Amino acid sequence: MDTDEVLQEDTAAKKIYEVGYIVSPEIPENDVAVSVGNLKETLRTSGVVFLNEEFPKMRPLTYTMVKSVGGKRHKYGSGYFGWVKFEVGADSVKKIEAALKSVKELVRFILVKTIKENTLFAPKFHMDRPKEPRRMFKPAKIAPAPAVSEEELDKTIAELVAE
Repeated sequence: MDTDEVLQEDTAAKKIYEVGYIVSPEIPENDVAVSVGNLKETLRTSGVVFLNEEFPKMRPLTYTMVKSVGGKRHKYGSGYFGWVKFEVGADSVKKIEAALKSVKELVRFILVKTIKENTLFAPKFHMDRPKEPRRMFKPAKIAPAPAVSEEELDKTIAELVAE
């Protein structure tokens, strides 16, 4: 077996994963970087290769989350949300998940299998064209002209030409 075959087998066994996480809002903003560093070190010990990440930002949560820590229930209405995309062997995923569960600063996390490409995109705008053209105003209602006899019409024309 040459080195190219070993390299191909090694990359074939690796898959792309992403961890989305919420860091507790009880941590001071200055210490969030330390918590994220600890989280990344936890992942690094499992042999991950980092691909992309977004540093956590304080965000309000859609609903209140509850986490039991040391026998106490903590309620969270906001948190620092961030994510990390990485490449790792499929056999390390259970170990990573167990390690993330032991991180006390995390309120919640989700670990998903994903693709290497950037999946962020701008929303698409769909323009539904109306079947009939839209009018900005309502057309004025024109009352039907009263019936005029030919004699009256000739007389009016003669008056206009005479002037």
